[in-house]
Amino acid sequence: MASEQGLNKRRFLLGQKWTAQRVLENWHKQQVIEKVKEWNEGNYVIQDYQPTLNELLEGVALDKEAEARQLAEEWNATGGPGEVQTR
Repeated sequence: MASEQGLNKRRFLLGQKWTAQRVLENWHKQQVIEKVKEWNEGNYVIQDYQPTLNELLEGVALDKEAEARQLAEEWNATGGPGEVQTR
């Protein structure tokens, strides 16, 4: 029982619950930013981020989505990799 409470506390402290969508966004974040800059002559415009991400994720293969779902479950159990936690 104590380990379940510790896991819930860890999730709270990290401030997020991982989903397949969030894992995919993390994987493609830099690609989305570069595409937004392309469209806006080298400038990053925040309001273009989500539509660009949605467009990119529409083309994600089902096997990648399943892989992301599995990774989300792992990250929820372990807290995720260090480089993601520090962002």
